[in-house]
Amino acid sequence: MNLNVKIKFIPVILLFLSILLFSSTTIASNNTDTWSQFHKDVANTGFSSGEAPDTGKLLWVSDPIRAIPSSSPVIAEGKVFVKCGVDQVNSMSTTPEELRIVTIDEYTGNIISSDEIGPVTPCWSSLCYDNGKIWYGRADALNGGPMVADGKVFDSDGESHHYYCTDAETEEELWNFTVTGVAIGTPAYYEGKVYLTSGPLFSSPGHVYCVNAENGDELWNQTLPYEAGGSPAVSEGVVYATTYDGNLYALDAEDGSILWSETVPSTDVSSTPAIAYGNVYISGGCPGISTIETYCFNATTHEIVWNTSAEDKIGGWTASVAVADGMIFVGKYAEDDYFGYAGTYALDAYTGDVVWSYPSGGASPAISDGILFTIGADGRVYAFADPEEVLPSVSIKCNMSDLGFGSLASGERSVVHLNITNAGNSNVTISAEPEEGNTQLYNDSLFLGSNFWNQYSQLISSLNTEEVELVLDVPAGYEGELDQAGECLIFWGEEV
Repeated sequence: MNLNVKIKFIPVILLFLSILLFSSTTIASNNTDTWSQFHKDVANTGFSSGEAPDTGKLLWVSDPIRAIPSSSPVIAEGKVFVKCGVDQVNSMSTTPEELRIVTIDEYTGNIISSDEIGPVTPCWSSLCYDNGKIWYGRADALNGGPMVADGKVFDSDGESHHYYCTDAETEEELWNFTVTGVAIGTPAYYEGKVYLTSGPLFSSPGHVYCVNAENGDELWNQTLPYEAGGSPAVSEGVVYATTYDGNLYALDAEDGSILWSETVPSTDVSSTPAIAYGNVYISGGCPGISTIETYCFNATTHEIVWNTSAEDKIGGWTASVAVADGMIFVGKYAEDDYFGYAGTYALDAYTGDVVWSYPSGGASPAISDGILFTIGADGRVYAFADPEEVLPSVSIKCNMSDLGFGSLASGERSVVHLNITNAGNSNVTISAEPEEGNTQLYNDSLFLGSNFWNQYSQLISSLNTEEVELVLDVPAGYEGELDQAGECLIFWGEEV
């Protein structure tokens, strides 16, 4: 199988040449079902209709990037976005600390970038990707992250008691809404309405609100006996919310009336329910305070279908489970840790039986392109999948940075560097050639390292990156034009 990557030389001014990625890679997988914001979608359902790994085989483990304990990654455009600390952080701290967003290649685990975002409360809220932008919420948000729907960004300011709606393109505030207690959840969007949760921390009462997404007008609110500490989830006209004292509520999405409520035997619940297969899945419990279990309730009869054993300690008060491919995915706390997870579990969605487990990762998993992503107490991101099932046979990627040869004159040499990544599951041999129609300068004077272009051959192993040195060696006495547009170099990848 051959694949070509075309690199195009585009002059900016006379005697200046730049190199720019022209085309890049194959389609990576047929398992596409993007998880670009907290709990999968705008309704916070936590359900992916795509495939999920049926074994605990690791695809990759990231470097220790100080990913925020209990937080969840988001995935879009072949990248994994993770909220991280510059230093080790306390997920429960309300004091802003220096944070950053680390971007990781979805298929290789290689770090693409690390961008500081300044002082932000180090809560376990997720990021949100939409239309080329990453949203990380307000500096004083508390566990509730941003959500983007219908061209609008919805987020909160924690203990200042507000939710906000902002235009996603102009970033102009459209409206804000004041709640009683802490604005603590990630908003959920459903049929033109936004659902919000609040309450005094670890106290009573709690509240669920429904507001018009266009203008922020309150449509209804429902008071609950205790803090609604998690984010709401909405499905088929029902809003599901949890309270920290260990109760699960189903509310009518139209008027807020309580359809049913059930006690989660594990108190201490600030996680978000997941809805799939006619069931509601919820996790609860806190080390040293209450039993740690994961539960499945029938969404219609609200009876418990199954629950894990308290002895197994699967779940937790910050663990929002993910559901896909007939399985639910949840974590297990690290020893004596209120926030960090050191165990990833896949459970049968219908019986609760353990399908597979792995002794690392576990915080609120995310699923995209057939891969399970989760964060461990060690600050690393773990990706689970069988490479043969999720990776293309051949996939060549080039780094996206502009690379300039600089100002050139007769007899001068200029060197630039390009990274080529093989993100496929087969080894690839790379060769190169100038495109037909290029000027004689490129045909006669372009080297890759010490080799003339027609003698270049480089093996790039699966899931590895090689640096290519491009040398343009202008002959002495050269009098040809250096401003000819449209010069191209084609790299060829051949599966070996």
